[in-house]
Amino acid sequence: MVEVDGDTNIPTVINYSGEGVKVGRQAITVSSRPGGLLNEDFKIDLGSYDPKTLIRKRFRIQSGSEKSAAEITSDFLNELLNRTRRWLSLNGLDIAPSILLAEPLKDPDQPNWIPNYRANLTRIFVGKGFDKSKIDFLPEPFAVFQFYRYGYRHPALADKRTHRALILDFGGGTFDTFVIETKKDGDIRYNGRNSDPLGASSVPIGGFEINRQIAEHLVISFHKGNESKIKKGLEIYKKWRRTPEDLSSYSAEYFTFVQNFDRFVHDVENVKIALSRNISSWNLDNAPRISVPVRVLQDFFSVSSSSQTQQLHASELLNIFSKKIWPRLKEKIASTLNSARSQMNGASINVVLLSGGASGFGWLKMLLLRDFESEIREANVLTLPEYHAIVAKGLAIECARRFHVDKGDFGSVTYNRLCLTLDSDDKGELLPKYAAKFGTEKTVLPDGVLLPSATALGH
Repeated sequence: MVEVDGDTNIPTVINYSGEGVKVGRQAITVSSRPGGLLNEDFKIDLGSYDPKTLIRKRFRIQSGSEKSAAEITSDFLNELLNRTRRWLSLNGLDIAPSILLAEPLKDPDQPNWIPNYRANLTRIFVGKGFDKSKIDFLPEPFAVFQFYRYGYRHPALADKRTHRALILDFGGGTFDTFVIETKKDGDIRYNGRNSDPLGASSVPIGGFEINRQIAEHLVISFHKGNESKIKKGLEIYKKWRRTPEDLSSYSAEYFTFVQNFDRFVHDVENVKIALSRNISSWNLDNAPRISVPVRVLQDFFSVSSSSQTQQLHASELLNIFSKKIWPRLKEKIASTLNSARSQMNGASINVVLLSGGASGFGWLKMLLLRDFESEIREANVLTLPEYHAIVAKGLAIECARRFHVDKGDFGSVTYNRLCLTLDSDDKGELLPKYAAKFGTEKTVLPDGVLLPSATALGH
């Protein structure tokens, strides 16, 4: 996968400062400075209007002007495409002419959201030189399933039988839950009965919400005796997050609080990761006695406050997750299972798939097994060492099939290049030259390369 600033996971955020357009972690860093402004959640507004609409909601950016969600998205994608093309060039790879985009769950209350989302993104990519026929979309649930079945190749999904998978996608901004019922050969349905994800449900809770809850807990516990003022500041912050507005209408103290707290929420991300990586047991009854240091401002209402080190304990993180986060996730999971059961004529879930960076909290699996024991008693809950970028990896797999293999079987696709050396007479290894045939075209490959990546084996 292509790295941006040393990481394959790029937060969907952007900053417009005097230093130019910054995306991902660079944007977070630049916007954390005094006067900084981070634009995020613009993807949500991308489906709110038809691309032909002239009057669009506009968002304030740090440079002082305003941009629509489509304009912000275009700038964000432009930076990613430039970085990607540069990476491909440096690694001697051709620029990919095709693109496959993940699309969120359908919202029955907003029937035009997905069509608008597709139309806006298609228009943006056509404007960046892509052929419209080479742009396609895949619902995120299908991308998750395809990764487990054809990327990770988990044995529980290898059988040619009907899989009824409960999928929990716990990302940075949302928690999505749904069920996929496959065909009898184990592959997903693209049309016909139950071709859409069943019982789909979503709530805007993800890794960022966990960060916010941690930050809120630390600030309140660190400022005993000033709770009422802190809570008012938090209310203003939450309102500002829902509908970004000019904070100048508030007093200077609360203006400063919102800016300081917003920076702190982003800083907490690294603290959360450091602590969770040191948790070896996710037992719900006995959190490990470990903690990590975190710098907390002594006065969030001051523009020049000093900070002090405080400890965040695993037991505190467990309490936040189980009391503040899990109840809202549990409600959505129950809704999905109840809805999907009727659509599957009472058939049981036989596999559970986790996706999204926040799924790395092992308490998610433990709470799921505890509170939904009867509903998933026949299911394998598949675990991975890493849950980041599963949707992206699933997209890569599906993209290879659609644009390189057409209607071929996933089983006949390799995603890493195959190399072969010969040493038949013990006189030393040879690197023969091979040629690959694509349709009527024949291509000579580098020495020792038997098949390039994303190529049909053609058995």
